[in-house]
Order: sequence, then C-alpha cells, then structure tokens
Amino acid sequence: MSDPPDTGVSDPPETGVSDPPAAAGPARVSASLERLDARREERRKAAASRRRRRRLLLIATPLLGLVAWAVGSYAVWMLKPTSMSFGPRSVEWVRAEVPFGNTIVDDIEHIYYTANAPKKGGAGAEAPAGRGADPAP
Repeated sequence: MSDPPDTGVSDPPETGVSDPPAAAGPARVSASLERLDARREERRKAAASRRRRRRLLLIATPLLGLVAWAVGSYAVWMLKPTSMSFGPRSVEWVRAEVPFGNTIVDDIEHIYYTANAPKKGGAGAEAPAGRGADPAP
C-alpha cells in the first residue's frame, strides 16, 4: 500500500482520550456565558459603587467647605477682645457673618418677644425724681 499524499496538514496526535460527548459543547458555551454574565454583573456593581461615591463627594465637599468656613469665622469672631458674654456675642456673629443672618435673628427675636410680651395694664412707670420735683413732706 502506498502512503496518503502529503497535504501539509497533519492529523492531531493520538492521545488515547476519546472525544467528549456531543452534549459537552453546549455546556462549555453555557459556562462561558455564565462567566460573561457574572463579569458583567461585577462591572455593573462596580460602576454603581463609583456613581454613589462620586455623588457623595459632590454633596459632601461643598458642605465640608461651608462648615470649615463657619468654624473658622466663628473662632476668629469669638477670639476678639470684648466685654460681651458668649450668647449675645454668638448672636452678633450670626447677624454680621452669616448670609441673611440679620434677617434670621430679627425674625427669631420677633417671634420670641411676641410670644413673651409683657401683660397689658401692668403697673405704670413711676415718675423719675428729678429737678423741680416737689420734695416729699
């Protein structure tokens, strides 16, 4: 017998292992699709996490800047020498430094003094002792 003609393509080596059954082909494809879906899900979760982190930074950064300004401004205001006590000095800081602070303090004072107004018809004011007043008998 003669050898078959050489076509340049060699046959795969004989390994002694039989070919996998026909059902293994779709199983490999199914496993590959599952891995692909799992990677897509991981990427989706990672992207959602990055969006949440970016949103948090966009909200937190300006708020932290505002708090830093307020703390610094308040500290400088309170360290100035004065004879005022802590409470009135804090209110004056709000009036002077906080945007719309004067309006805020005025509204709060209006509400407070409206709710705590003195009773009508109370004791009248005494006439001050001054010059020209008749001396007491």
